[in-house]
Amino acid sequence: MDERRTRAKPIPAADRRAAIIAATETLLIEHGTSTTTRLIAEAAGVAEGTIFRHFRDKRELYRAVAENVFDPVKAGEAMREVVEGETAIEDKLRAVIELLAASSQRGVLIMMAVRSAVVEASGPDDVRQPAGPPGPMTYASRRARRRSSSRPTGPSWTT
Repeated sequence: MDERRTRAKPIPAADRRAAIIAATETLLIEHGTSTTTRLIAEAAGVAEGTIFRHFRDKRELYRAVAENVFDPVKAGEAMREVVEGETAIEDKLRAVIELLAASSQRGVLIMMAVRSAVVEASGPDDVRQPAGPPGPMTYASRRARRRSSSRPTGPSWTT
């Protein structure tokens, strides 16, 4: 009995890339940051090195997963699919709400895993802080600093 392993039939690179992204999404939801490239390769049915032929590193792979999860075109297609066949407006709304709830939950899990992986792989200087207006604590601390710096110091102020 000579059992030889044969190479899998080649598949287009785009299909292989999509399989890697889909497998990674599922594993990030299940395992979070403990997802390894070995697990991803096994789930996608590829060699571990194949992952790095499609993605420079795990950060790039995770970014592709996040882009896939939040793809508005796919979201629109999914909504059309869930309302297809439903006749009553209440049933259509219920189906869309359930889809949005599940999508939101999946998105949060993916973003938590991606964020944790990016922070773990980076030093504190490599992680960008969110852009936008400062939060209320920032305003309060600035106001407190301005007040304390404008007050005179020494005995004349305390008397």
